[in-house]
Amino acid sequence: MHRPLTLEQISIRCATYWQSVLRFGLPFIVLYRGIDYGIFRIITEKAGLVYPWRAVATTDVPLMLLVSAIWWALMRQVASWKRKEGSARESG
Repeated sequence: MHRPLTLEQISIRCATYWQSVLRFGLPFIVLYRGIDYGIFRIITEKAGLVYPWRAVATTDVPLMLLVSAIWWALMRQVASWKRKEGSARESG
Protein backbone atom coordinates (compact mmCIF):
# COMPACT_ATOMS: atom_id res chain seq x y z
CA MET A 1 0.00 0.00 0.00
CA HIS A 2 1.25 3.47 -0.86
CA ARG A 3 1.82 6.01 1.85
CA PRO A 4 0.46 9.52 1.30
CA LEU A 5 2.99 11.96 -0.09
CA THR A 6 4.40 14.56 2.25
CA LEU A 7 4.43 18.22 1.31
CA GLU A 8 8.17 17.98 0.69
CA GLN A 9 7.75 15.05 -1.72
CA ILE A 10 4.98 16.86 -3.61
CA SER A 11 7.13 19.98 -3.91
CA ILE A 12 10.03 17.96 -5.32
CA ARG A 13 7.78 16.23 -7.86
CA CYS A 14 6.41 19.56 -9.07
CA ALA A 15 9.86 21.13 -9.30
CA THR A 16 9.65 21.96 -12.98
CA TYR A 17 6.98 24.10 -14.51
CA TRP A 18 5.86 21.55 -17.07
CA GLN A 19 5.50 18.87 -14.42
CA SER A 20 3.29 21.33 -12.62
CA VAL A 21 1.22 21.85 -15.77
CA LEU A 22 0.76 18.10 -16.23
CA ARG A 23 0.26 17.18 -12.58
CA PHE A 24 -1.82 20.12 -11.39
CA GLY A 25 -2.95 22.46 -14.16
CA LEU A 26 -4.37 19.87 -16.53
CA PRO A 27 -6.31 17.92 -13.86
CA PHE A 28 -7.57 21.24 -12.45
CA ILE A 29 -8.93 22.33 -15.84
CA VAL A 30 -10.43 18.91 -16.59
CA LEU A 31 -12.23 18.90 -13.24
CA TYR A 32 -13.32 22.53 -13.57
CA ARG A 33 -14.56 22.10 -17.14
CA GLY A 34 -16.21 18.75 -16.35
CA ILE A 35 -18.22 20.33 -13.54
CA ASP A 36 -19.13 23.26 -15.79
CA TYR A 37 -20.21 20.90 -18.59
CA GLY A 38 -22.28 18.83 -16.15
CA ILE A 39 -24.06 21.94 -14.88
CA PHE A 40 -24.65 23.08 -18.48
CA ARG A 41 -26.20 19.70 -19.35
CA ILE A 42 -28.42 19.72 -16.24
CA ILE A 43 -29.66 23.26 -16.85
CA THR A 44 -30.26 22.90 -20.60
CA GLU A 45 -31.58 19.35 -20.24
CA LYS A 46 -33.70 19.10 -23.41
CA ALA A 47 -33.27 22.56 -24.91
CA GLY A 48 -30.98 21.30 -27.70
CA LEU A 49 -28.23 23.79 -26.94
CA VAL A 50 -24.64 22.91 -27.84
CA TYR A 51 -21.78 23.45 -25.40
CA PRO A 52 -19.38 26.13 -26.77
CA TRP A 53 -16.19 24.00 -26.74
CA ARG A 54 -14.14 26.27 -29.02
CA ALA A 55 -14.73 29.42 -26.96
CA VAL A 56 -14.14 27.48 -23.76
CA ALA A 57 -10.85 25.96 -24.93
CA THR A 58 -9.40 29.35 -25.87
CA THR A 59 -9.91 30.61 -22.33
CA ASP A 60 -8.96 27.37 -20.60
CA VAL A 61 -5.43 27.12 -21.97
CA PRO A 62 -4.25 30.47 -20.51
CA LEU A 63 -6.11 29.73 -17.27
CA MET A 64 -4.41 26.33 -17.01
CA LEU A 65 -0.98 27.89 -17.57
CA LEU A 66 -1.68 30.63 -14.99
CA VAL A 67 -2.90 28.17 -12.33
CA SER A 68 0.11 25.94 -13.02
CA ALA A 69 2.50 28.89 -12.67
CA ILE A 70 0.97 29.84 -9.32
CA TRP A 71 1.15 26.22 -8.09
CA TRP A 72 4.73 25.86 -9.34
CA ALA A 73 5.84 29.05 -7.57
CA LEU A 74 4.16 27.92 -4.36
CA MET A 75 5.82 24.50 -4.52
CA ARG A 76 9.23 26.07 -5.13
CA GLN A 77 8.74 28.27 -2.08
CA VAL A 78 7.76 25.26 0.02
CA ALA A 79 10.77 23.29 -1.25
CA SER A 80 13.19 26.12 -0.40
CA TRP A 81 11.56 26.58 3.00
CA LYS A 82 11.88 22.84 3.73
CA ARG A 83 15.49 22.84 2.53
CA LYS A 84 16.37 25.79 4.80
CA GLU A 85 14.57 24.16 7.72
CA GLY A 86 16.42 20.87 7.14
CA SER A 87 19.83 22.53 6.86
CA ALA A 88 19.18 24.58 10.01
CA ARG A 89 18.28 21.40 11.89
CA GLU A 90 21.42 19.61 10.67
CA SER A 91 23.78 22.46 11.57
CA GLY A 92 22.16 23.24 14.92
